[in-house]
Amino acid sequence: MEEQKANDWEKVTTPVWKFEKGGDFIEGVLIDKIMVEKDEGSNRYFVENKQGIKLIWGSAIIDDRMRFVDVGTEIKITFIEKKDIGAGKTLNIFEIERRKKAVESNSFMGMGQVPEGDRMF
Repeated sequence: MEEQKANDWEKVTTPVWKFEKGGDFIEGVLIDKIMVEKDEGSNRYFVENKQGIKLIWGSAIIDDRMRFVDVGTEIKITFIEKKDIGAGKTLNIFEIERRKKAVESNSFMGMGQVPEGDRMF
C-alpha cells in the first residue's frame, strides 16, 4: 500500500450561494434536494455549475417553486428584491426558471393529432 501524506487530503465544503442585490443569480444543474419537516429547519438545494457545488437555503418562495423541479434539471434562481411585508418583517423574492424539456420530433402532443390506434372513436 502506498504511503499517504498529510497533504493528500482536501477539505470538503459546500459554499452557500449569497445574493446581495436584485438581479443576482445562480444557474446550473440541480443535483440534490434535501426536504425537511418545518420544525427541523430549512430545505436545502444543491446546484452544480462551473464554479462547483453551491448550497441554496430554502425559503417560502424557493420551496414552493422547487416542488416542480426534478433533480438533474438545469435551473436558474434569480434574487429579485427584499420586500417589506409589515410588522418589521421582509420577504426575499426569487424567480425560479428551469430549462425547457426537448420535445421529441415524433411527438403528437400539442399538434391536434392522435395516432389512429389511440383514437377512441
